[in-house]
Amino acid sequence: MNPISRRFRSLSLLAVLLIFACSMPRLVPTPEPRPTPTPTWTLLPLGTPLQPSETPGPASETAAPASPTLGPTQEAFNCPNAPPVRVQVGDRARVTFTDGLALRVRSEPEVTGNNVVVQIPEGTEFEIIGGPVCAPIPETGSSFVFWMISINQGGTTGWVAEGDSVNYYVEKLP
Repeated sequence: MNPISRRFRSLSLLAVLLIFACSMPRLVPTPEPRPTPTPTWTLLPLGTPLQPSETPGPASETAAPASPTLGPTQEAFNCPNAPPVRVQVGDRARVTFTDGLALRVRSEPEVTGNNVVVQIPEGTEFEIIGGPVCAPIPETGSSFVFWMISINQGGTTGWVAEGDSVNYYVEKLP
């Protein structure tokens, strides 16, 4: 056998071995499976407040943001044919749009001719200390939401309507 054919045979044998080695399945290390936490559920009696989890899990990381909550007055109070309430007890507020007329402060949360204590002009600031009270107006079919206010920190107190079907007379201070 001449040296070229010997070399050709050696290279052919090497090529066959290389092809065979490459076609063999390879052993590759497989990663350890990660344990997935199993959610646990607890049945709570109706009305039980929900508490945030002590240990945040994957669900808490992707949870939707909490929606804004209404104050106790806004969520529980309903006065048919009156505008929705925008203030609550404890708020600092002021007389807003009254079209140049003064806002009537009344001794009772009702519209009668003789219960006006004082009239306060637009821009007057006060604290809301009571209410709300719904006062239907049978003649018009509408209603007023009345709030008890204190003017001048502990000075004059009385009841004011928050607004009518068109305008608010009272607005919360920023």
